[in-house]
Amino acid sequence: MSDPVAEKSGFLRKYMSGHPDTLVAYAKWFGKVREPITSAEMTRIDTKNGTKKEVHVPIDPPLKGYEDVKPRLLDMKATAQEKLGMMGAQRGMSLRDWFTQ
Repeated sequence: MSDPVAEKSGFLRKYMSGHPDTLVAYAKWFGKVREPITSAEMTRIDTKNGTKKEVHVPIDPPLKGYEDVKPRLLDMKATAQEKLGMMGAQRGMSLRDWFTQ
């Protein structure tokens, strides 16, 4: 059975590479990285759980399909940045906001 998120992970990795602060927040909060880090890279994303010290960032509950990716990643960004004191939460962005950031 094919993985609908993994099939598009190339696009997602490229897009997220333009959001280094979000990737650092994901690694620190969801990946539980406690030591100081200044950069992070998304190496893959799939429905089984998202993954150069490799840190596995759990996506819980697991993604059901590609349509779950955008809202979940935006929610994870807001949660991580809020919990880390990086900025106020930005939730519920529109599709236009997603592609114009």
